[in-house]
Amino acid sequence: MRKWTCVVPTCSQRIFAERFPDVVQPYGRMTERTTHLLQTIGVITSGADAARVLAAIGLPTSAKTIIRRVLRLPLPPEGPVSAVGIDEWAWKKGNRYGTLVVDLEQQRVLTLLPERSVESATAWFQQHPDITIVSRDRGPIYRDAAQAAVPHAIHVADRFHLQKNFAEALERYFCYQVTHLRCAAAALTNQPTPSTSTLDPERVVRHHHRVAAHAEVWTLLRAGYGKEQIAR
Repeated sequence: MRKWTCVVPTCSQRIFAERFPDVVQPYGRMTERTTHLLQTIGVITSGADAARVLAAIGLPTSAKTIIRRVLRLPLPPEGPVSAVGIDEWAWKKGNRYGTLVVDLEQQRVLTLLPERSVESATAWFQQHPDITIVSRDRGPIYRDAAQAAVPHAIHVADRFHLQKNFAEALERYFCYQVTHLRCAAAALTNQPTPSTSTLDPERVVRHHHRVAAHAEVWTLLRAGYGKEQIAR
């Protein structure tokens, strides 16, 4: 690296050094190639995993350093959005929630809204009128927001709630078919068929009450009620 010294006494910069922007940034402590490698591995994995991979190839560094390099990357341009997933995220679980919106086609986060409300979600949907598919939970907040701002969009249940709906329906079906299930189990194990008098109908009724109470509690939680209000 070449250096020059200014001979003018009034010059504020006494020493000038040669720059290599393609190799290293001014005051940089690692080359651009190393920075790009840290960012690439950090984006693909995570801070801790990337640190282990880099240590294995002879570039030991900390997870925090990798995360700082990743955060310097520019965000990808936000193009037209047609399919989004929207759900809540917790500032403090059970106390304060925000809203997370993701692009289902690009598989990336679009925005984080500071609150979980119909007003904030509606305002965001109004800025994206090209949305045609909304994947959401079963609560009324995001349903009302999407219907108000993008009424032409198709609403679908996300994977978690789709599996939850299926599990609840399957559980209800098995509860109603408990007699046939016991007879089938007895036939497979060559055991005598249990009589209907041995069944406990009260147990089935209690189970239905527990399932209904569980569903009601989650409905109230998604509607914004606190645990103390639900307990009353």
